[in-house]
Amino acid sequence: MGFRKVICYSDSMDVISLVHGSRPNYHHYMAIVLHIQDLIRMDWEISINHILREWNSCADYLAKKGATSTSTFTILDYVPYELKHTLFSYAIGTWFARS
Repeated sequence: MGFRKVICYSDSMDVISLVHGSRPNYHHYMAIVLHIQDLIRMDWEISINHILREWNSCADYLAKKGATSTSTFTILDYVPYELKHTLFSYAIGTWFARS
């Protein structure tokens, strides 16, 4: 099997600390954090990096969408239409200046 590398970006230092840190006795998303920690230990190279939300329009869009949602947690199993162009641009290495 070929070499696999996954690069993740988060605009939340709290999330990065939870994922990389010790396991607290209680956190309302601890089941998800434990699952992420299990994924990190799999046979691949993974890095989790901090990025300012203003520098990542996809994260910015999702954060704004989450802020207006009545749900406390949402899993998307599709790419929202509004993000398809932006994700493609990031995939080919295009970055946009934010105003």
